[in-house]
Amino acid sequence: MTIKQSLSPFMIPQYLDAIFWDFDGVLINSNSIREMGFEKVLSDYPKEKVEALLQFHKANGGLSRYVKFRHFFENILGEKPTAEKLFNCHLVFRKLCKKH
Repeated sequence: MTIKQSLSPFMIPQYLDAIFWDFDGVLINSNSIREMGFEKVLSDYPKEKVEALLQFHKANGGLSRYVKFRHFFENILGEKPTAEKLFNCHLVFRKLCKKH
């Protein structure tokens, strides 16, 4: 078996009994890291608007950051974000959260 084959998403190496994926922070509480990410990415916006997003985030922990950023711009700020603006928010958020 080649290394590439052993990394196939459909093949679990024999030495592992299980793999846990925690994309939404259910197994390990990553909310504080995600909150920091939202605060830093949106630091140029009014604090009360960012706080509204953080409340939405806390009430909807299982939703992806993509949904949350769109909610921030469309429902909290009342504006239609460009695809580029959303992409940049996601990119910076990911980099910030990976550091922690």
